[in-house]
This record gives sequence, structure tokens and C-alpha cells, in this order.
Amino acid sequence: MADRATLHLKRIDAFAEWAGMNGYRREDTRGAYEVLKLRKKGSKPLIYYTRAGAKEHTTATDAGARLVWRWLIARKESRGAGEGK
Repeated sequence: MADRATLHLKRIDAFAEWAGMNGYRREDTRGAYEVLKLRKKGSKPLIYYTRAGAKEHTTATDAGARLVWRWLIARKESRGAGEGK
């Protein structure tokens, strides 16, 4: 199942940077709808798309969506650590 509302287009670069620190490398995208392609050595690529007319969020398959959720949790935890929690 696809996830269509988790990764905001403004956050693509921050997410890709975090993914890079976790073993993924950014690859060139293909076509008008791909906005990000990540690959970990030995695995299939994770591709993030934007739908026609979409202005805010990407679409990702299950594996791509799980990686986004890991990033969101890591962001939340790092913000909480900075606040003394």
C-alpha cells in the first residue's frame, strides 16, 4: 500500500541527508514524477513520487514509507533530547 501524506516536499533534502547517514545513497531520478530515489547496497531502490498537481507531499511504497517513519521518529527524539526530556 502507498503512503501519500507523510514526507513533505520541503523536507526531501533533510530526509535524504539522514538516509545517507544510515547507509542509503541518493540516485538520479527518472521521469517527471520521481522526486527522490534512495538505494542501500544490495537492495532495491526506494522511490518517492509526487502525483500530478501535488504541491506538498510525496507518495512512497511500504518500504519507503517505513524509512520516512524512522526518520520522523529520529527527528522527534533529537528535538526532545535538546529540550532536556
